[in-house]
Amino acid sequence: MSFEDDDFDDPLTEDEWPDASDRDDDPADASADCPYCGGEVHEDAQRCPHCGNWIIDDNRPAECGRASRGVWVFLVATAAVLLFLAIAAVVQGLSD
Repeated sequence: MSFEDDDFDDPLTEDEWPDASDRDDDPADASADCPYCGGEVHEDAQRCPHCGNWIIDDNRPAECGRASRGVWVFLVATAAVLLFLAIAAVVQGLSD
């Protein structure tokens, strides 16, 4: 059967028109707006497909094995203090 055989110009009959049973009111298909970019995302989505931000903080994974910024600041500050104390000890030893 080809498209030429179909008569697409015929109007729909009354029984062919969509009715309430044809509507797709499935709550599983509900969508919401992303709070970051405003893009449409599925209501159950954990991450926005448009901007990549996590929709629900509970779903955000750990930093994937990387230390957070606060840990890095602490480590660098501790290393700086230890380096200062080591240099002071060397200078003190040379002056004795």
